[in-house]
Amino acid sequence: PAPLVSVVMSVRNGERFLPAAIDSILRQTLDRIELIVIDDGSSDGSPEILAGIDDSRFRTLRQAHAGLAAALNRGIRKARAGLIARMDCDDEAAPDRLERQLDYLRTHPEVGLLGTAGTLVDEAGTEVGEWRPPVDDESIRRRMIRRNQFMHPSVMLRKSIFEAVGGYREDMPRAQDYDLWLRMLARTHGANLPEPLLRRRLGPTQF
Repeated sequence: PAPLVSVVMSVRNGERFLPAAIDSILRQTLDRIELIVIDDGSSDGSPEILAGIDDSRFRTLRQAHAGLAAALNRGIRKARAGLIARMDCDDEAAPDRLERQLDYLRTHPEVGLLGTAGTLVDEAGTEVGEWRPPVDDESIRRRMIRRNQFMHPSVMLRKSIFEAVGGYREDMPRAQDYDLWLRMLARTHGANLPEPLLRRRLGPTQF
């Protein structure tokens, strides 16, 4: 059967946390998924880690380094499901993350962009904080004027709307996700699940 959700992850020299990130997706309570990992020109052990994964739901795309936006656009183009879940190579998803998001989007057809709350951890895995975003469309819109209200690797979105707005802008050096959400919210509603369904790893520059 075709996957219900396509998970898209980009990796560039992420060998340290990559196995745990992949494992957290392949062990989801939702089984009908595919995981597409784009190797964006890694020069560390990431290609070997990816080559060693034996799971029919897993695919790797390799490319010369082109940046996150280009990698994600390529992965989403190849995705077979109508729902796309983002994931980063150094984070870990709660076991029921994808099932919870799928259930919500099935019962809320007006929502095309769905994030979650998250637990923030440092490089050692120690909890250092929480991401608690607004959960309803009106509150999200009010605060999006000032700052991004979606944690990028927690998002699940409808591929049709992603394609309708042209995907990530590959010429933007940063905030490609914030820009995409604003364009999507012109066509659909947004929401965040209040449960922390992602462990988001902060690098030393993010504190």
